[in-house]
Amino acid sequence: MSFLKVDNISFNISSFSLKNLSFSVEKGKTLALIGKSGSGKTMTLELIAGIKTPHKGRIYLDERDITHLPRHKREISIVYQDYVLFPHMNVEQNILYSQKNKPDRDLFERIVNTFKINHLLKRPVNALSGGEKQKIALARAIMSKPKLLLLDEPLSAIDFPFRRDFLDFIYHLKEEFGLTMIYVTHNFKEALTIADEAAVMFNGEIIRKGRPDEVLQNPENLETARFLGYRNILPINLLEQQKRGFFSVSPEKINIFDKQKDGCLCLKGKLKSPIDISKRYSIIDVDGYNVFVKAKENAKTRLFICFKKEDIIYLNG
Repeated sequence: MSFLKVDNISFNISSFSLKNLSFSVEKGKTLALIGKSGSGKTMTLELIAGIKTPHKGRIYLDERDITHLPRHKREISIVYQDYVLFPHMNVEQNILYSQKNKPDRDLFERIVNTFKINHLLKRPVNALSGGEKQKIALARAIMSKPKLLLLDEPLSAIDFPFRRDFLDFIYHLKEEFGLTMIYVTHNFKEALTIADEAAVMFNGEIIRKGRPDEVLQNPENLETARFLGYRNILPINLLEQQKRGFFSVSPEKINIFDKQKDGCLCLKGKLKSPIDISKRYSIIDVDGYNVFVKAKENAKTRLFICFKKEDIIYLNG
């Protein structure tokens, strides 16, 4: 039984819409929601949190229909990339906000010790660094004892050298407090580190869902491959003249030969650039398409690129 179930929800605003969105998250697991800006990731979180109400569909949490439940009754916390801390309160007051009348002091002490923020408790929040502010936002969210924690681009305001440490810290929080999370990001490396499953969003739809490594190694469709930065996305009629669609082969799986290689699929090409600007790849022209292969400084001008059939990834167009 899914802990969170988003069932066929739709939401329209201006010229953008979420279209029949369905997915689930198991208890204690993390789903990474990945996509470019404007793909609908934050909107999806706000529908789950109760900030917005879907025009169609249902949302269930722990077997309870929460579609029209008020936000404060959902037991869901959301942490935005810009913290949304209360500027007139100090750190301790921010953390205790959800329990200001009768705080759970044991949980508060556990959070303070886990986050190592005892020295910050009396500081005004405008005196904190970006990383400290994000820690306080997370601490406040956990203090509310959420059944589900929603994180919207939590590393975007963290200085780059500290992002990996902060990502490890979030992973530790998940284990320490037994959290179920949805983690929104545009960075697939973050998903590989922290998530049990990844869902790729494009234009208001989930176009691929699975284990992060499966999604990375087998994107299945054109938009996912483009989002993941696949180098070689080529029309399938280069291989089979009567078929339509696309395929991809990693540059690392392609070899250059003077003639066709037995046991491989080979395409005739022409050396376009011995080494491209990245210093990692040679560029081969195959019927007007650029094909990237591992850099070959001494490759002949006219050649064959060859690869094994099992290294082909077929993409739905």
